[in-house]
Amino acid sequence: CMSREMEVEGPRKSLKLRRSLFPNVPPFVQFEDSSDLVTKKLQSLKTESPEDERPCQVWNMWIPYINQTVVRTVEQAGYRVARISSREYGQLQGGIWDFADGPTEEDDFQHLDGMVKINRLPGSHCICRKDQLTLNYKWLQSRAGSFEFNFLPESYALPDEREALRKAMKASDDLWIVKPANLSCGHGIEIINRTIDLPSKYSKAPYSVQSYIKQPFLINNTKFDLRLYVLLTSIDPVRLYLYKDGLVRFATEQYDKNMEDIKNPFVHLTNYAINKNNKNDTVPQRDGVMGSTKWTLKSLWRYFEKHSLDWRKIWKEIEGICVKTVLCGHFDMTVGYDECAASDYNCYKLFGFDVMLDEELKPWLLEVNSFPSMFPDQTDLSVNGPMVAEVFNILGFHDARDEGSNDNDNDNMKTAKEEVEMLYSRAKSKEQEEREETFDERCFENMDEILDELTPQDLRILIKSEEELHQARQFGRIFPCKDYNHLLPMLDLVMYKDHLLAAWEEGKKEGRVSKEWLQELCKEGRHLLE
Repeated sequence: CMSREMEVEGPRKSLKLRRSLFPNVPPFVQFEDSSDLVTKKLQSLKTESPEDERPCQVWNMWIPYINQTVVRTVEQAGYRVARISSREYGQLQGGIWDFADGPTEEDDFQHLDGMVKINRLPGSHCICRKDQLTLNYKWLQSRAGSFEFNFLPESYALPDEREALRKAMKASDDLWIVKPANLSCGHGIEIINRTIDLPSKYSKAPYSVQSYIKQPFLINNTKFDLRLYVLLTSIDPVRLYLYKDGLVRFATEQYDKNMEDIKNPFVHLTNYAINKNNKNDTVPQRDGVMGSTKWTLKSLWRYFEKHSLDWRKIWKEIEGICVKTVLCGHFDMTVGYDECAASDYNCYKLFGFDVMLDEELKPWLLEVNSFPSMFPDQTDLSVNGPMVAEVFNILGFHDARDEGSNDNDNDNMKTAKEEVEMLYSRAKSKEQEEREETFDERCFENMDEILDELTPQDLRILIKSEEELHQARQFGRIFPCKDYNHLLPMLDLVMYKDHLLAAWEEGKKEGRVSKEWLQELCKEGRHLLE
């Protein structure tokens, strides 16, 4: 049996590759956990690629946000890391690690090369900006009902919902937490109980104002939240994964249930960026040790088991929260991607979901982070080191060699770049357009019909889905999932590919289709027909 790993020599380095599961599909770069290398001093990064460097062997890092975990992971895989300060991405190939999000930055996606893969997704600000999350959540809640959507604390988007918020505040004596819509790391957050403390009515700056969770679940009499990692590899169709480990971030001073000191951030806020600055916190930082400001999620689950608490039920609820939140932004992300990207290879998004448990162990979504921080400390690295490598393996990065993928018995003599552009192209054949035009919701009631006479593009969607699943270790796929298929008709866009994947997953469970059957079709080159 031939090994699925191979070395491809480059002018200066070599990329470690693994074979595709399927014939006539180019190989992928293999990434490994590099957490033991992150603490070493980073060498100065190149400002541009040398002339003899293959462009697809360069990983472009937007300065000044150099993520050390990402740098070490891609270097270990054989990439050269280059700093970039301009977002003229049309000139680049290979990987890009950026740090920007929002509607004003979406011009950056124009003219992306077919061999570029970037950690951004057009339209994702619709759930990462706190005010937009509030509005989009309420939109889908109005369609699906409050029983289905009851995981975001009562929230208002300013300035749009200012009057509704004032009425809610006057009707109760609850506390409210005010968050600037597009800031992170706890910047600008305030806890208030009077309408006079709201941002000025003349301010056009966006905010989210959220009902304060007054009865949080406490450990060692301190508040904590969960930082969870959610990977969206595709929006059309939706393919979504949740990492099975994460971070538990504690406040550094004991919780005051009488709320006498609502201005003390070390009591009420769990952001690590804030609590690491508490000079009164002298407890040694070790995972799972009482008093530490940070645990891993697996340590929290062990604590729960020790105290006979059912964390698996909580986890199932969290999976639902992640799926439903992404579906809140489905329209914006789908439309944004259609307008900006010509290839399904180009974009992905790693979100940081922040969740808090109340005293009844009900999980509440606090916010969604567009670019989750990865600190180079021991607890972070034990989670993020293997997580980053797995993210890149699930995504699947190809090497743009000059020769075709002869390793996979491909005789069409296309270059790897041409093969990748064909495999991930969003352009539709006339046959595909006609098939999708005739598709309606009735097909979803008889899902097996959609698997009849699959087109080449259908096959390519299924190939990518199976490749991702094969690389998932600690990431669990949470969508497609039949538990949430009933939400699809409530979206503004009825997506053919989502129904195709849903039918495929059900067909595998019933034994009507299989990965092996798909491999046979690929051996015949059916997925390469145009």
